Amino acid sequence: MTDTVTDSASDTWSSEVLEAWARLGHEAKYGTGAEAGVYGLSRVFDPLSEDQLLGLTNSVKGTAMEIRVRERAQSGEFPGLEGLPSDAHLSTSLTQSGHDVEIVNSAGEVIERIQVKAGSWESIAPRLSEYTDQGIAVAVTSETAARAREAGFGASVIDTGISGTELTERVASSVDNLGLGHSVDEFLPELAFASVALSAVMRIRTGQDPADVAVWVKSEIASTGAANAAGLAAELMTAPDGCPRGRRPRNSLDHRAPPVRSSSGSRSQGVAAAAA
Repeated sequence: MTDTVTDSASDTWSSEVLEAWARLGHEAKYGTGAEAGVYGLSRVFDPLSEDQLLGLTNSVKGTAMEIRVRERAQSGEFPGLEGLPSDAHLSTSLTQSGHDVEIVNSAGEVIERIQVKAGSWESIAPRLSEYTDQGIAVAVTSETAARAREAGFGASVIDTGISGTELTERVASSVDNLGLGHSVDEFLPELAFASVALSAVMRIRTGQDPADVAVWVKSEIASTGAANAAGLAAELMTAPDGCPRGRRPRNSLDHRAPPVRSSSGSRSQGVAAAAA
């Protein structure tokens, strides 16, 4: 069976989300990808609340944006430094005040300290002068930069060109793995599918008509919504003895029974012994 549990639960965690997740110390606690989905299932009686998931999303979003700003500075794509690749690194401490990214020239001198803000204009505006008075550049999302221009503060912020909406969606799709709802949606249909597959094989082994079993499988699959359902149904209907390919029981008709000993102690094939 295709490992769709891992495929669906990982939800394509981007490199920046993975780095932000690890930087914030979440990898050790929650895991990533499928591990995060398992964590969600493990808290079935005490799931993370919507507020907790939102808090995680916002913190990871902010750190992921810092990583994007660093990468753009390193590649010479940061506004004001276009075409000038430079060394840039994140602040050494998550709680460091003042700035999040330092841009360094070829001589090793810090030429720019940047405060990165992934939030809305309304959340940033009250503290904007605090940074600008210290000569610290404030890098914001494209949506926040547009609002700053509307408010007459466009010159006080750096428009990174990073979409806050896209970044939020990217981060939220990963953090959502921790939620109980996501874990149930992704994992339980696969568990139900496995149960249907096993039950189908047992029905055929006990003598039920493979065609009847195929009809039953289709009806069960329709209710579970398992991702690999069509594949199983096809296997059941096309396999010569009704057993999915690669899952034939040992006592299938095209397999010999294991050797048995005769009463005299000599070895003989089980089929020959039965015929005698």
